[in-house]
Amino acid sequence: MSLQHAYFYFDGRMNRKSYLLYGLLIFAIMSPFVIFSVVNIEYLTIISLFLTVATLWPSSAMLCKRLHDVGFAGWHAVWIMALIITQNWIFPNKILYLLNAAIVFCLLLWPGQSRDNKYGPVPGSKKVASPNVGP
Repeated sequence: MSLQHAYFYFDGRMNRKSYLLYGLLIFAIMSPFVIFSVVNIEYLTIISLFLTVATLWPSSAMLCKRLHDVGFAGWHAVWIMALIITQNWIFPNKILYLLNAAIVFCLLLWPGQSRDNKYGPVPGSKKVASPNVGP
């Protein structure tokens, strides 16, 4: 799966390994800014806010494809992303951080369906088109 397809398209499926690797790339980009924004340096907080907004689409696309792989509709990603976006405003005591971490952890551990499903073929499989046989 290409980087462009992983981050910008909502169709298809994403296996656990790809979900982890592409997620780590986003995490690596975001981490220094989030860590420095804890120090309350104003311009780094603004940069971290900008990067958070910029990574919403790629994160949503990855989450949607991972949900497809385990057999769920991608629309469930809306609820999960709503929890992620509002976690600081609803429960400032960090309960939603734990819930979000649990969701990501479960998606990393939950194996995808071992057969083709309505969202696409098994990730990494080389599907060969069957020739048309008949009159």
